[in-house]
Amino acid sequence: MEWDIERTLNSSTIECRRCHWTGHYEARETHTSCHGSNSTTTEIEAGADSTATDGLQASPLQQPDHDIDEGFRLLETNLQGALAKAEALLTKDSGDYSRAAELKARALLAIDHNIKAITHFQPLYTNSVTFNDQKNNGLALGKHLQLMGGMDNLKTALDIYARLRCQAARGMANTPCDDVDIELALARVYVFMGYTDKSEGIFTRLYGGGRIGLRF
Repeated sequence: MEWDIERTLNSSTIECRRCHWTGHYEARETHTSCHGSNSTTTEIEAGADSTATDGLQASPLQQPDHDIDEGFRLLETNLQGALAKAEALLTKDSGDYSRAAELKARALLAIDHNIKAITHFQPLYTNSVTFNDQKNNGLALGKHLQLMGGMDNLKTALDIYARLRCQAARGMANTPCDDVDIELALARVYVFMGYTDKSEGIFTRLYGGGRIGLRF
């Protein structure tokens, strides 16, 4: 994973906000023309207002960047949101440019891997013969759609879970089934989509029936 991220970063094109020099990420340390030979790479990437020699102002990299921290948190739940956050950060005039570039690289890498996973699980789910195969492949496909984020992907995941639930409930739509894995998957996608009343209903029912405890 780290090698993939490094390759993605090194192939990315970056721009100095002071002199608008452009080049590959891996060539950033060779760019010193607008700051002098003693300037630091991080200051160039961040577009710092002070040079390395004036000592009058701390680099923006020394300050906490809550937007970037939020972007890295989004990598766990909403890859498209993390990518959008990185793109927005890269257009700002200040901030930790190198971390924003890393955030973008990680989001793109994860999205690409999930797309590959989707292309693997989609035909498996579509061509599944037994319900057990449909369930396993459908849950895997839905999970990757959720990780990619975006309302369209979440709706597709919801449709998959709802279809599995209907099958598990013997053809009765919008009816709770006895399969905890399907019910939890459905509840979690409701959380991502903001349907808290529906998700809380499922969690309450499962918890009250002793089906889940600390598991969630």
